[in-house]
Amino acid sequence: MDLIMSNEEYESIKTFISNKLEEANVSKIYINELFETYNNPNSSINDYNSIELRISKNIFNINNTNFNYEKSNNKINEFIKNEINNLICTKSIEYRQERINFIQFFDKVVPIISAAVAAKFGTTSSLCTGLVSLLLVSVFKVGRNAWCRYYGDNSKAKDAEK
Repeated sequence: MDLIMSNEEYESIKTFISNKLEEANVSKIYINELFETYNNPNSSINDYNSIELRISKNIFNINNTNFNYEKSNNKINEFIKNEINNLICTKSIEYRQERINFIQFFDKVVPIISAAVAAKFGTTSSLCTGLVSLLLVSVFKVGRNAWCRYYGDNSKAKDAEK
């Protein structure tokens, strides 16, 4: 199916996209380059990906006030950190079911990964199960311990500053 639109429709869409990108603090240079790329029949997929990546990086720049949680009044990232800490570093009742679900999920994932690894290396999955389980538990435990230690140290430092 061919999509054909009038010049007026195209300009209307182009204006709408330009306005939305400007609202997101995207550089006008990037906006012009975007339309030049899409209007050029010789543009390659790499050209499209390049300008889209630069625009995405510009939109999601940490200093962009539309996405900078540090500058917001709610400091939502602090609330998220508190909830993650509550989930993985404590035995709170609030996240009890999520921890149970994670263990059940883990019990289902290990055999699947083991079978895939066994197929790749031409061995039996029973030989891989212990190794995969040990690896996943180690990665989770190291990540959990690092998070809890870092978060705990930073929480104490923030409390001392107050």
